[in-house]
Amino acid sequence: MTTHEAWAPIPNNLFRLGWTKTELLVYLALLCLPFERNGIVIAGQTEISVGAGVSVRTTRDVLPRLAAAGVIVQKQLYDGIPSYYRVNELPRDGGFFRLPRRWLWETSLTATERIVYLVLLSRRNRRTGEAVVSWVSILAEARVTNRTLAPALDALTAVGLITRIHQPRRGKRQGINKYRVQLPTEHVPNM
Repeated sequence: MTTHEAWAPIPNNLFRLGWTKTELLVYLALLCLPFERNGIVIAGQTEISVGAGVSVRTTRDVLPRLAAAGVIVQKQLYDGIPSYYRVNELPRDGGFFRLPRRWLWETSLTATERIVYLVLLSRRNRRTGEAVVSWVSILAEARVTNRTLAPALDALTAVGLITRIHQPRRGKRQGINKYRVQLPTEHVPNM
């Protein structure tokens, strides 16, 4: 990966590692920030929290946990100024998808909507553009509840990032669902 690469490689199995939703979002924000030639990201907690869609306080709580897990190496010089981070990329054995680096900062989606969209993107078949995934899998991988998942899917459908492909079924949304998932670059309307 080069410093000027416009895409960040996101491993498909990232959402199956058992991390919390905020840990996932903060890691993704760090992974999507531009970095120096030596692989160091220089960013303040405010910038990271905007990309992750969480509060600065939450970001401040999550960063030491990611550092303790060995996923990032954090070097903070003084409180309140940008810190230096070395972000360790995770293995891409299960495949990966590319996310435009600035997308997290340009989107107006909530944290729940972002994580649900990224889970669907990780399940997307590159050839067909469809994600076949169960309701329970989305709940588990996105770390959301029944109450927050339905509005998140509705919001993603409303902005045109996903389209539910109708299948004959007995239940409403439970069971296996099929979605056509647009890549962020294919998505033309303003979010």
